[in-house]
Amino acid sequence: MRQQSFPIDNYFMYLAERYLDKASDLLREGSIVLHSVKKGYHLFEVNQDHTYEVEVLVGRKKVRSFSCECKHYLDHQMCAHIAAGIKMIVEQRAKRQHQKKKDANAKSASTLHVNKLVSKLEIQDLRAFVQKYAAQDTAFSLKLKAQFAHLVELKNNDIKYFEILRRHEKHIIKTKINRLKFRKISNFVADLLDLSADLSVHKNYQEAYGIIYGCLSYLISRNILFSPFEPIEVNLVTHERLQDLLRADIAPDLLKKVFRQARQLYMENDYKVVDSQLNLYYILFQAYGPSQQQTILEDVKKLHSTQVDLDRMLTQTLLRLYVEDGDLPSLRELILDEDHERGLLEEIFNILLTPHLSKRDGQDPHLKKVGKKWSFEILVELYERSSSRLQRNAMLHILQQAGAPQELLQRLYLDCFLKDTDQQVLVKLKQMDKWKRSRKVIIDHLQTHSHNRMLANLYRNEHMTEELIDMLESSNDMPLLLEHVQYLHNSNQDWTQKRLLQLMTQHLDKHLGYQSVSYVGKIIRTLEKNHLRRLSNKIKDTLIEIYPERSFFTKALKQV
Repeated sequence: MRQQSFPIDNYFMYLAERYLDKASDLLREGSIVLHSVKKGYHLFEVNQDHTYEVEVLVGRKKVRSFSCECKHYLDHQMCAHIAAGIKMIVEQRAKRQHQKKKDANAKSASTLHVNKLVSKLEIQDLRAFVQKYAAQDTAFSLKLKAQFAHLVELKNNDIKYFEILRRHEKHIIKTKINRLKFRKISNFVADLLDLSADLSVHKNYQEAYGIIYGCLSYLISRNILFSPFEPIEVNLVTHERLQDLLRADIAPDLLKKVFRQARQLYMENDYKVVDSQLNLYYILFQAYGPSQQQTILEDVKKLHSTQVDLDRMLTQTLLRLYVEDGDLPSLRELILDEDHERGLLEEIFNILLTPHLSKRDGQDPHLKKVGKKWSFEILVELYERSSSRLQRNAMLHILQQAGAPQELLQRLYLDCFLKDTDQQVLVKLKQMDKWKRSRKVIIDHLQTHSHNRMLANLYRNEHMTEELIDMLESSNDMPLLLEHVQYLHNSNQDWTQKRLLQLMTQHLDKHLGYQSVSYVGKIIRTLEKNHLRRLSNKIKDTLIEIYPERSFFTKALKQV
């Protein structure tokens, strides 16, 4: 099967229109039949002039691989039969989704309306009904538990919601966790967080924080258990709720309690940062005063220095804290001390170009200017230290996107080209001002290092025909001459014909038989592909005149 991955929902963007049109005809005619499906592996049979088997392997969201027995597939690695199979899979999925919605709507329509129920039942009858309904409907039961969790009373209310979540987990998991069970747990956490939002609206900040703290404690303690299912979304929502709460007008005592308990959470547990802004360190740093900020900064610095495998998100968080604190020396040291990948380099630059480098200095316009200038300088220093071609290109791209001065970019791009001789960098240089000044340096570099192919392209693009001819005159590189033969022929027909014959006769004087015929045949065909049939005929005629005694060669040449 051919391995090619693309989203199944957007399959039509990856298949040619001619295949999709034929696929529709095959489906309409009923010429393709699904034989079997097993773990995403679909086997089809196509009945036309011949019978073909089609295989399509589909994951949850992507087509993974496919094959067909037809000749067109063997030649082109794709055919209308495969397109028809994929289209049938998509249509069947759409039908199943439609049926699910239909069933869900039917179930919803049959559900009793609460308002009607309340108006007709006594309290004790209503309680009995709710208990009975909750016993039958798990989703309703969980919603109910989340909605009234704040009414539960424990001796230690600080761990109340943690205990509620642990009991809920015990009830759901029982033996082994899977994705469905994890989804039920994360939905319960989300329902609790919705309750905390409602409590905040009614200014019950103490209880709202209790829910957030319980959810945080629970998620941190269950990191290992939940890691296969990547609970990032519920993690971020929990942190977001904490951030919203700390922006509200909460009492000083509660503010102190939040700081103490949140710090205890990341100090005593294996706390994992999943977002450089929605994490305990950054949220607390932004919400509290200078003394607490320094405490958090020291905590993160210590953790960062003791990590064997540096965590990218933790590094980003530390960068953000240094930016917020306005600590440029520490920020510079952190950036220059590590070998950053491209994604992190872009994140660093985004952080550096925040509206201000220091929270304490507010919106000082001078500091904005200094911050941007300093950011450019630090990235230039990073560029100069880098031994990686990919990293240098990444930093140049970032500087250009951020609007670095043209003169600085031109200098760095030229330096990058001289280090890497990269064609893409050369294209960037040509788009800049003062290109002609750079061009001379580049040509000298290419000549010195014998980069003839790139040099020939440069001469051609710059219409430096004489220089290109001089270079090809001193080189016996026939493939390079053929790459530019059409341009050279348009510029100087006599020289092009003469040079081609020179190189061909040099070869023919040394080689006989099939090798000489093959060599000349390739050249003739290349000329004809470049719409130079007249030139190829002249060369054939001239070679027949030069080598009349080679009957095998001249006969073969006439047939080319």
